[in-house]
Amino acid sequence: MNNIWYDHFLKALYDKQPKRSKLTEALMDLLSIEREAVYRRLRKEVAFSIYDIAKIARAWNISIDSIFGIVSDKSHLFQMDMLPYNAPFIGDLEATKKYFHFLEMLISSEQSEYIEISYSFPESLLENYPALSKFHTFKWMYQYGSEKDIPSFTQLVLPEEAINMEKKYCNSIKRIKHLSYIWDNLVVQYLINDILYFRSIYLLSEEDVQLLKQEINMFLNEMEQLSIQGEFPETHSKVELYISQINVDTNYCYYSSPSVKACGLVAFVKNLAISQNESVCENFKKWMHTQKRISIPITQVNERHRIEFFKQQREILDRI
Repeated sequence: MNNIWYDHFLKALYDKQPKRSKLTEALMDLLSIEREAVYRRLRKEVAFSIYDIAKIARAWNISIDSIFGIVSDKSHLFQMDMLPYNAPFIGDLEATKKYFHFLEMLISSEQSEYIEISYSFPESLLENYPALSKFHTFKWMYQYGSEKDIPSFTQLVLPEEAINMEKKYCNSIKRIKHLSYIWDNLVVQYLINDILYFRSIYLLSEEDVQLLKQEINMFLNEMEQLSIQGEFPETHSKVELYISQINVDTNYCYYSSPSVKACGLVAFVKNLAISQNESVCENFKKWMHTQKRISIPITQVNERHRIEFFKQQREILDRI
């Protein structure tokens, strides 16, 4: 129990949750053990079992390789859980649950920051748009599932637990103190292209198309108001919106607080590959702040650009 690796593992736990009381509560919930049992393990009177260590590392994205000194400084590993097509909602739920502990650590800090660069509407902002959120899952199922098993958009029914978990995730993101979103300037055009394709192969009905069109228009109205106010009305977290002047190739995100940092990129539509490697996170941060500088800010500034952007998106939407 006095081995260096065990000390490194305990340090990794405190890096995730510096406050001992909150760390204890989190470990009790995760491992289903009593408070005193957690205390004994943190005092090194009893060691965490290999099973417990693996469970903690998986749930909290702790690199066991780096704790044992196996990974060199030049090895920048990303962790990604691929969602199973035959049970996408179960996979999505498990992946989302893993992020909640991480998000709670961010929310507790006044210096927390979240940056997202995307070519599509961020899922973290779709809490009040069930059809758009459902369309994201529908698109993923079409691209990575069996052709014989693809339901139409109308036939696809999301489990209530998955819907509630998505809302909880959106609410957690909005509680981060400072958020920045950088969008591709063709964000609506890309979405319209997808909608028109699925309509052409009869997986979207005209009613579905009109419902999606209505929600897109409502979303644009909300985002325009958000760009004027500069904060989420329900949490008062500061929000900045930017329009990229170059096309965005995939979705990227960066999370930061004094105690924890992580970055990620989206692969295969719904799978998030995450790294907490210090060097990778620092490079992500520099790159994303560079994207801010070369993008057009439309939050509480540049009124002309803001009006033009939302006008253009509505004109694109009207072409359906």
